[in-house]
Amino acid sequence: MRRVKYLFMVLVACLLQIFSVAAFAHASLIDSQPSDASVLSAGPADVVLRFNEPVAPLVFKLVFPDGSIKPLSQIAVIPDGLKIALPKTEVVGTYLLSWRVISADGHPVGGALSYSLGSPSSEVKPVLSASSPMLVAIIWLSRFALYVCLFLGIGGVAFRAFFSVETDAPPRWINALIFSSWLLLPVAVGTHGLDALSASWDQLLSWAPWKTSLGTTYGTTAALMLAASLVGCAGNIKKQIGPGASVAALLLLGAALASSGHAASAPPTWLARPTVFLHAVAICLWIGSLLPLMSALGKTQGPQILRKFSRAIPRVLAALLVSGIVLTTLQLRHLNELWLSDYGRILCVKLALLSGLLAVAAFNRYGLTVRVEQGDHRAARAMRKLIAVEIMLVLLILAAATTWRFTPPPRALAPSRATASHIHIHTAEAMADVTLVARGSNQVEAQVFLADGEGAPLKAKEVVLKFSSPQQGLEALEEETQLGENETWKTKAFALPATGRRHVRLDVLISDFESISLEGEID
Repeated sequence: MRRVKYLFMVLVACLLQIFSVAAFAHASLIDSQPSDASVLSAGPADVVLRFNEPVAPLVFKLVFPDGSIKPLSQIAVIPDGLKIALPKTEVVGTYLLSWRVISADGHPVGGALSYSLGSPSSEVKPVLSASSPMLVAIIWLSRFALYVCLFLGIGGVAFRAFFSVETDAPPRWINALIFSSWLLLPVAVGTHGLDALSASWDQLLSWAPWKTSLGTTYGTTAALMLAASLVGCAGNIKKQIGPGASVAALLLLGAALASSGHAASAPPTWLARPTVFLHAVAICLWIGSLLPLMSALGKTQGPQILRKFSRAIPRVLAALLVSGIVLTTLQLRHLNELWLSDYGRILCVKLALLSGLLAVAAFNRYGLTVRVEQGDHRAARAMRKLIAVEIMLVLLILAAATTWRFTPPPRALAPSRATASHIHIHTAEAMADVTLVARGSNQVEAQVFLADGEGAPLKAKEVVLKFSSPQQGLEALEEETQLGENETWKTKAFALPATGRRHVRLDVLISDFESISLEGEID
């Protein structure tokens, strides 16, 4: 009873940790046209959003300077992002484009892009699109419970088919777990749809969140999970088809987890998806065997069943560990991300729990198995108690792994870091907005919007940018620009070594007889 109480306390702590941090994005916005916080002379006809991975559109809204909101429906998918058609706008002030998309791993991502027409508004109200803490909690609980039911249920069917020598009726608890997964699947699918649309609970009675959820990669995952549970249930009821049905159920469950999620979408996917598949099958075979093995140790056939299991499980554990190492390598770029990122810290918790689990399993294998096979009842009772400890550790590991639904891996966050820097230079005769946008490794693109002292667009014949760092003794780096859309001057991508604060100077040629210079500091 005390162990159950401790387990409950740890699970509650995991849940509170979810409440205390915001749900992170999984795809990253790396560029936009117009750029964020830009000042334009005319309202753009469309906005282009570019992401670090393929996305699918969900919900888009344009917030006008007066606070009114207009839903946007004309969204085109382009090779590296989305193109959103905007209504014609002439009102001076700041506009907000609220966007929400589905990333390649099946998780929703949201954000807002601002731009100003003529001059910025004095006050801009933020657009909130994040899901409520209650919805986040239910998503976590439903997925955690779903993993427990499927892994233990289908794993129990496989254990009964491959290791058990019993001919009795199928254990009721296996069917109870599988039946429970049928109740949890609709909850997981529905709440995923609400999260994707950032919709309220009353929308759960409409078709929109269900259609949205089933249209993502998680819809494929849910369908394969349902198929795996149906096949597993059939194999548990009919002993004669148990081996074939359990293999099919394991394959379907592995395919389900390999069809969506952070790990499965990591590049290169040709390596990530098969590795996730192998990892899921190995997990199911191992942890799904714990309950039926504990039950078998209390019966006369226990030593015989344990002998068969102990011979097969080392190969399963080898597949589990190798696949886990590969997946960790794909998600983490540097070792220090284990403690510098939320994803890495959760991984550390999982590894600590796994180390304890392997230690208990090793003691059972090398300290008690031989004695149990020789008929030592005291050793069998000790092993059953230690298997109960293993099950508790398994539940904690699954609880930690479920938290990854809300925590992107470092490899997904990397492209979004330091994607843009902005500076506004204002003098009596002219003003300029300069934005630096990251373009690959150590490459940036500069974008410049010019206006006169009153904020009206400033016509120019030529604009040259010069970057220098007197403190570091670096001479000026000169870059020419070309006039592009929306009266924005742009450079080609260029290298800007030694990141940090730089002095920037704009030499603007107004006419053959007039030129001005603007200077400022930019990070």
